Amino acid sequence: MKNLLKLFMVGFLFLLTACPNKNPVVEEEDVFYTFTINNDNGTELITTRHKKGDVLSSPEEPTKLGAEFLGYLKDGEPFYFPYVIDKDISIIANWEITQEVYTLTLEYDITYERNPIGEYRLPIIERENYFFLGWYDNLEFTGEEYKFIYLTSDLHLYPKFALDIGTFDEDMFDLSNVPLNGDIELIYEVNGFTITYESSSNTLSPTGKFNKPFNEEEVILTAYITDGEIIEEKTYTFNPIPYPKLVEGKIRSSYTRMFSGLSDKYFQSVDIINPSFATVNEHGYFKTPYYFSDVSTYILPKAREYGNRVMLVVGPGTDWTGMVNNGGTAFDKFIDNLLEKVVEVGFAGVDIDWEVPRGQTEAIWYVYLMKNLYTKLKELNPDYLLTSAIAGGMWQPQYYNLRDSGPYHDYINMMTYDMVNSGGGYQNALFPRSGYHNPTLRVGSVVNTCSIEESVAIYNNYGIPNSKIIVGVAFYGRNQMKKDDGTWMHAGYSTSYHNLKPQIESGQLIEYFDPVAQVPYAVNPEGTRFVSYDNRRSIYAKADFIKQNGLAGMMNWDQSHDKNFELIGYLSNSMK
Repeated sequence: MKNLLKLFMVGFLFLLTACPNKNPVVEEEDVFYTFTINNDNGTELITTRHKKGDVLSSPEEPTKLGAEFLGYLKDGEPFYFPYVIDKDISIIANWEITQEVYTLTLEYDITYERNPIGEYRLPIIERENYFFLGWYDNLEFTGEEYKFIYLTSDLHLYPKFALDIGTFDEDMFDLSNVPLNGDIELIYEVNGFTITYESSSNTLSPTGKFNKPFNEEEVILTAYITDGEIIEEKTYTFNPIPYPKLVEGKIRSSYTRMFSGLSDKYFQSVDIINPSFATVNEHGYFKTPYYFSDVSTYILPKAREYGNRVMLVVGPGTDWTGMVNNGGTAFDKFIDNLLEKVVEVGFAGVDIDWEVPRGQTEAIWYVYLMKNLYTKLKELNPDYLLTSAIAGGMWQPQYYNLRDSGPYHDYINMMTYDMVNSGGGYQNALFPRSGYHNPTLRVGSVVNTCSIEESVAIYNNYGIPNSKIIVGVAFYGRNQMKKDDGTWMHAGYSTSYHNLKPQIESGQLIEYFDPVAQVPYAVNPEGTRFVSYDNRRSIYAKADFIKQNGLAGMMNWDQSHDKNFELIGYLSNSMK
């Protein structure tokens, strides 16, 4: 019977295959349905896809901390396996809570569900270029750090990190433990973190530029180190070395047109340095930009080291008349530009060399300049200095309206040199005299009012006290040549002291000293060349006069004439 059935089936299949079907049956495409199991809190446990008619068997029982699995529900009714799927279906896992469970969330891509039984030790997070400082329950990282926890409620913790800044902190502390006396090179990046700075004083800028203070102070430099989110704040205390106090009656000031090549002896010998010159156009703008770079390169570094006050010196090449013609607009811009450069470069003040105001109109503008510049300069810092270079003798002081402008000078550099350049007269006499020291050659005279003693009296008559007067000495020789008629005329050139001294020592010139005028002079053997200058003896004599009369100090014109630094040594030692 079974064999007959097999034969029947084979024959039937054969017939189906062999006989053409005039009405073929189109097979249906497979149909799939989704089967989803959700947790009782709505979260999805599993989702699978099955072909229509598949028989689903019971999956592995799920587990849940603190609960016992009771089975599955569909629309609130028990759901059983096996199940023949014929549509999309979603069922829910049914639980019975056996123990309270809390959620511990660690804000570093970690979420835990833990029951409250037992103590839990929190993990330590490793992160390159960061230090892990612990777990906190707030983003301000206040309160106590969490190390071990025993859950009694849901808990959300945040990791606190500090930036690993390597040796930066140590290096900065080492730097701040040395007395500050110059620019410092700041670090702006470490381990990929950026650093910005804030300073408590203009003495040290946020870029590390040093401006020497006039008084002792404590400077706090704050470094802000950040990765864009975390900011580390570090503070460092610096104790800058201030300028030495100016000793009234012993001030040593020096003009110099020589910037490079100044020796340590020079910086050791002076209190005030006047680099000469910056110049300004008719609109109040500087026209010598190289002046500031040269001062910064050649003078300021050593000046900071030795405590010299470096002045911004505005000289005779300035278009003073052009500024007068442009009036207050030009002068106000000039003042603003001066103040900006004083702060930017690190000058100790301003020296005005307006040689010389022409008539009363320009004299009025000189007063305007000094009054407004003095006021604004002192507002920036009362220790900034404002000085002027004004000639000795009776001719020039009247053009500066000193009675009105005098209060706006800290000091006047009285140019008691070049007061005479012909007639066999001294350019730089300390005291007046009558007649000639050398009647034969008709040289060695003092023109009326052209001595230091007489010049001081003239300034006093204009209301300038001795305590504001710095007396000038010549570091060069003023030459006069004898004309055929026996009179002496200006030779049109000067001789630097470092060239003049060898001529005296070699006999090309014969040196004399006038005990009345208290200055030296030299003539050639032929009696046709007369040179007036200062030397060691006259410098010491003038220093004694300064001290005896309560004058402010001594200055020179100029250091470029004393490249061996001989006369500056005499000036320095004589004023001690």
